[in-house]
Amino acid sequence: MTNSGIGYLSALRRLCVGHIVGPLGITVLTATGAHAGAWEEFETRCLMQFENQEPAIVDGLELIDTVDGVTRYLIEKNGDVVSYLGIESEPDDGLSACYIQENSTRSAEAFSKWIAERVDLERYAATDDNVWSSQLWIEPVIELHLQENGDALVIRIVETELET
Repeated sequence: MTNSGIGYLSALRRLCVGHIVGPLGITVLTATGAHAGAWEEFETRCLMQFENQEPAIVDGLELIDTVDGVTRYLIEKNGDVVSYLGIESEPDDGLSACYIQENSTRSAEAFSKWIAERVDLERYAATDDNVWSSQLWIEPVIELHLQENGDALVIRIVETELET
């Protein structure tokens, strides 16, 4: 685990995505042959960005559509598995939100492992079924939501209007 709280999955993400931080701290994503899965894309493009109070990264993704303040981008289409990244400009439950949606539950295990580590570190706490809120280290509070419905999965991060 590094000082920033980023561990094994980030190392894996760097191998798959080629995550590089440029001279001004700007995140650059480079393809390195293997395509990162939806969890790794979410961690890089949404989670790390929101934890650093930065907007989600959509560079290099194919724009699918924008409907009712939600912009969707294609992350991956591999056989029957399709995953999207969504940006919500004005969600009902906060200031902004970012999510991944895939017609597979393959990212659930990686997310569950990641959130369990963060709960142990007291960075997040469960506040409802499949909802975790940041604890005392960032304002406004950010929330993580996990929704599984059969063979579908949504992992969502929301910048709330709540303060710690």
